[in-house]
Amino acid sequence: MINTVKNTTYYRSKTDLREKNTPQPSFKGGFNNVLGNIESNPVLSLVIIDLFGMIIPRSIIDLKRNKEELGHLNWDAGRETILREGVTSFLLFFTSGLIATGLGNLFLKHRFKDEGINTRAFIDFKTLESSKEHLDKIIESGQSEISIKDLRQKYIESMLEDASSSMQGESLSKLEESFDTDDKIITKFKEYVGKEEHIKLADIKQGQKDIKKQFKRLELHHELELKELDIAGKIKKLFGESKINIKNGINDKKGFSICVDNFIKNTVIFADDLILRPALKVANKTNPDNIGDTKINLKEFNKKFSETFEHLRKFKTLKLYTAFFTTLALLIAFPRFNMWVSRKFTGNDEFPGVKGLSGDIANPQKKSGLFLFKKPEENRL
Repeated sequence: MINTVKNTTYYRSKTDLREKNTPQPSFKGGFNNVLGNIESNPVLSLVIIDLFGMIIPRSIIDLKRNKEELGHLNWDAGRETILREGVTSFLLFFTSGLIATGLGNLFLKHRFKDEGINTRAFIDFKTLESSKEHLDKIIESGQSEISIKDLRQKYIESMLEDASSSMQGESLSKLEESFDTDDKIITKFKEYVGKEEHIKLADIKQGQKDIKKQFKRLELHHELELKELDIAGKIKKLFGESKINIKNGINDKKGFSICVDNFIKNTVIFADDLILRPALKVANKTNPDNIGDTKINLKEFNKKFSETFEHLRKFKTLKLYTAFFTTLALLIAFPRFNMWVSRKFTGNDEFPGVKGLSGDIANPQKKSGLFLFKKPEENRL
């Protein structure tokens, strides 16, 4: 009789752990960076999927439609498909993003002046809610006072400790237990948000000129610094995947999955927008040479933080619905625009895909009477 024994391997060294979790094979050089940038950008990833999964295959099919009857490729049908699919893709993915960004720029000075929030910044709703849950637990811990630096670092630590691999189910803090202190991702990220130079740069004052440029400089600074630190890359290697699972504490059994790159960006934005600036509003005295050591009362901070959080959530909802309804209106109007362009190219309203055929097959209006096709004169009452 053969007994089936579950093989449980305990990884005692950090080298073994990294080798076990490093994806094989891995992409080399710039190609890997390109794939990472595509995945971390939800709009770009959807465009790439739509391009290679829908637009190109459909265009090739329509380009070859009725090739035998025509004696050549059906350029009219191919052109119409590229036009229809390409413009629709632009409306679906890019227009909503452009409108949301434009709305953020429009309200930036007003919202930043009143509530101190960056309306250009993007934090997805799930990360926003999860971040609030983690920060609420820190506020309710019983401390009466805390420094701005410590509050930011405790938030980062709480978020990363609950981060886990969706494939293996192992948490980041558990996997790092065998690591040296200098090698721990949580320690590195805490040091990053606690650095005085990062805190000073994020301390954008109300009423200053060129607020938009200052936020752009801050975003570029975080992007370059985090890329050099490669926290996202280290988490990917450790987990062996490009996504991370986030929970709102031990009572949250499911959590949600998010791209590692976006998670790192979102947590830094939250530390600046919803921890640093509300904290500075309730601080009694601020040392300009060492802002991070400024002590704040957690009760006073909680009130200001909650107000700022609600303002940001409402504004995010406004941007979401504005982009949605604008895109919906454009999509409704697009079929008429597409028919107008088709008529200009072909001189009629017939679908180019039936060009070259004869009889009833070449005249789909007689059979379907679809609203997208103009009915022939003889069929009209």
